[in-house]
Amino acid sequence: MKIFKTLKDLRQLQESNTHREIKRGLKREGHIEGYFVLIEEGDREFELPELSGDIATLSFDGVFKAQRHYHAIYLTNNSFGIEFVIPDAPWLKADIKANLERHLH
Repeated sequence: MKIFKTLKDLRQLQESNTHREIKRGLKREGHIEGYFVLIEEGDREFELPELSGDIATLSFDGVFKAQRHYHAIYLTNNSFGIEFVIPDAPWLKADIKANLERHLH
């Protein structure tokens, strides 16, 4: 799991589709306060200052899919959100994928 709050945080990733997706999100105009969390192979349970839980059971406020990535948004309140970026990769566990598909818009 990697956390991205600013464009400088992108140094954690090599140039890739994932890098471009998160960069695009960080540059998005009108984006609510919050940050991005990249879920990587083996990640399931997470502990963040605002939220902890299991990706397979978390109730997202919305999920969309772009460029072979799920973008799952969890709003902690009306002005702060956490956007989970999850690659639709062969390693993605069936129960996590099913939870994302349930919330897909």
